[in-house]
Amino acid sequence: MTRESGEGKLGCLVTLVLLVAVGLICFRTIPVLIDKMDFEDQLDRIASEAGARGWDAEAVRHQVTEVARNKEFETTPEDLQVRKSGGRGGDLRIRIRYWRDVNFVGYVYTFRFQAEAKSFVGTL
Repeated sequence: MTRESGEGKLGCLVTLVLLVAVGLICFRTIPVLIDKMDFEDQLDRIASEAGARGWDAEAVRHQVTEVARNKEFETTPEDLQVRKSGGRGGDLRIRIRYWRDVNFVGYVYTFRFQAEAKSFVGTL
């Protein structure tokens, strides 16, 4: 009869540490992904409304920048492109690159995204 001691406790401790690490990663990552989806929904809404109401490119830039700031995403003016063709009710396209840094206990990861939205053709 041999005596084993500590091996079961070590396995339990390793499993517990792994579960805590996975939990921390999910706790930090899921809100960023939810904000990304919401930001892209709002980007679609801005594009549709701007195309239908005939907003100029500067007004669209301002709206998109405000939404990005509210969602705590970073972007630069060079990363935001607004293309408009035609007059009121014409085609409008928005393309943006944006990111958010997330701190994982001593390690900073940058989530980088790119989105594009297009307006519907027509006026309200």
